[in-house]
Amino acid sequence: MPSFASIVALAQRPQVRAIVTQLAGAGFAFVSFVLLARTLAPTDFGAWVLFLTAVTFLDMVRHGLVQSARVQRSAGSTPAQERTLMGGAWVRGLVTTSVLALGVFAIGRLLPSAGAFWLFFDWYPLLAVAALPHLVATWNGLAREHFGRLLVLKVILAGGFAVFVVANFLAPHLHWAQAGLSGIARAYVGIHLAASTLMLALGWTRLRPLRLATHRAVRTLYRFGRYSVGTALGSNLLRSADQFILGLWLGPAAVAFYGVPQKLIEIVEIP
Repeated sequence: MPSFASIVALAQRPQVRAIVTQLAGAGFAFVSFVLLARTLAPTDFGAWVLFLTAVTFLDMVRHGLVQSARVQRSAGSTPAQERTLMGGAWVRGLVTTSVLALGVFAIGRLLPSAGAFWLFFDWYPLLAVAALPHLVATWNGLAREHFGRLLVLKVILAGGFAVFVVANFLAPHLHWAQAGLSGIARAYVGIHLAASTLMLALGWTRLRPLRLATHRAVRTLYRFGRYSVGTALGSNLLRSADQFILGLWLGPAAVAFYGVPQKLIEIVEIP
């Protein structure tokens, strides 16, 4: 039988912490997914699945443009260079977030009807802005191998939303008013905003390096990230295309029925 010291040493390995972070996030997300499937009508649940799918797809743009380059360039960097890279990551994140948020907002207002994607067009601009600080904290944590911080952040995001979903599921039994789809989206954005605020308060996402960003650092991150973002988008589009097609042609109810078995497959793919 392994000793307590060996178990502690194993738990401190970066690989183990990374796996635990993924499992914790996936576990909470699965609980939220199942309870929302039981709480919402098929049409509303399909709109929620499309919302999450579209959010994940656009977040791949933000991660792809910064994350890989941020991690790669941090290897062997001096403290001064690290601060410059942190500032460059902030600049790239701000620019990308502004373009995506304004673009989605404009398209949502120009379309005569958003159809099954109405929830995404209504809430993504706010979510993109609210989530930016904790995305920067994620990039910094990966670059500096602070996997314990990433686990805490994942528990706050996925766990906090799971607690809300459980409370909302039990609301009729507790004689509370049950939140509808817009209320759930509002809570989702609020949890991301709370996580970002906490990251700023704890100093895990620092604003000070923003003024240290240089044109060279921003250009370096862009040159590396423009290649990784293509790979990330391509792989994610292969996974998401079926849901987008179902939502456009058959409506959100079809996405709801398709999304449940697909979530089970995603759980199996985590290891």
